[in-house]
Amino acid sequence: MTTCGHCGTSSVDLHDSRKGAPYKSLWSTYNNMRNRCYRENIPNFVDYGGRGIKVCDEWRLSYSAFKKWAVENGYDYQLSIKEQSLDRIDVDGDYCPENCRWVDMKTQGRNKRNTVYILFNNEYTPLIEVAEKVNIPYKTLHKRYISGVRGDNLIAPIDKFVQKLKKYSIGDKMMTVREISQKYNISEPAVRQKIFKNTLNELERNKRK
Repeated sequence: MTTCGHCGTSSVDLHDSRKGAPYKSLWSTYNNMRNRCYRENIPNFVDYGGRGIKVCDEWRLSYSAFKKWAVENGYDYQLSIKEQSLDRIDVDGDYCPENCRWVDMKTQGRNKRNTVYILFNNEYTPLIEVAEKVNIPYKTLHKRYISGVRGDNLIAPIDKFVQKLKKYSIGDKMMTVREISQKYNISEPAVRQKIFKNTLNELERNKRK
């Protein structure tokens, strides 16, 4: 058995680079890990090597060592990439045995620098987890969040949320129920009652008197 002097990889392990090899996915994971830390010409270098994140010498110099760690720590070549992904526990730390684990994509998605946390049931919880608990698509909640929506409105059921944002014509303006309630100093149920009876503009006429 020979060993590659460049990366410390044995001739046996080099078979993993071939199409159809059982550990082809692991080989790709290894090379992607090194590339994003050391190849400045790839798009995501800025989020890894550009932030000073490195691969420990043990792994950087030897795919064989990385493969040994992977197999001993739960890697299963029969699982898909969605079912297992190389994850750094400390997102600001390096790729090394002490800081890495195998997780599914959902878990990894919650362990990123840009993960959004909100106060939910008196605990700061990842927005993606809140989405699962309130049964609203994550993309919907995230869109609300980046639009500045907070509190109960953020996790309101879609139909109620749309209703809260709906605007009604009063005078020469378009306003939501809440805005009308605040401007004319009446309760929101009273506003909705006037909308139902089509008497909303009475508020503006009465204000002018």
